[in-house]
Amino acid sequence: MNENGSEFTFDTPEALKGLEYYQSFFTSKTSTRNGAVSLGEIEPQFVAGSTAALISGPWETALLKGAGGADFVKDKVGVATLPKGSASNASFIGGGHWAVFKNAKNRDGAWKFIRWLARPDVQQDWYEQSGDLPAVQAAWNEGKLKSDPTLAVFRSQLRTALPGPTVTTWKQVAAVLDAEIEKVAKGVSSPKAALERIQAKASAIGTGQPR
Repeated sequence: MNENGSEFTFDTPEALKGLEYYQSFFTSKTSTRNGAVSLGEIEPQFVAGSTAALISGPWETALLKGAGGADFVKDKVGVATLPKGSASNASFIGGGHWAVFKNAKNRDGAWKFIRWLARPDVQQDWYEQSGDLPAVQAAWNEGKLKSDPTLAVFRSQLRTALPGPTVTTWKQVAAVLDAEIEKVAKGVSSPKAALERIQAKASAIGTGQPR
């Protein structure tokens, strides 16, 4: 997006360079054009060896254990940060927000609950239950979050991770991105043409914010 967050900026030289690099994985046959497209497909393929690598998050460990067993994960699964380009190795970060509405009936109680959720020990328990990485940095200083070498990789990646745009239309724009980038992966569109369509559609959708 532009500096003030009022316009999408997809059709840029930097985006073209990135999408051409992404395309190269398919043109070189490093990646298959017929990979998994639905949730739950990639894990069996990875266990079977037909998929050599994947980009995911800390929740993937449990999914791979379900598909291949704990021994498979222990013996055959490794984790690394994303390769670094000329600028950084930024990953995408998602998460949830805790907030208290101004007109909430029990604002004090709600705020007390949020403060409890933000305690380091509760954040550690939350990770154990959900697989979601803690936002509270102090939670990383104890227990498994401190000692597990796999989690250390995710913690390192978090330092350069970036969120998506915080605009109300992002879900619509993301669907456009998915569809057009898939065309590049399938070999039915050039990166340049895909970015031009993405830019046109994103501009038509808008950001949902006043300019």
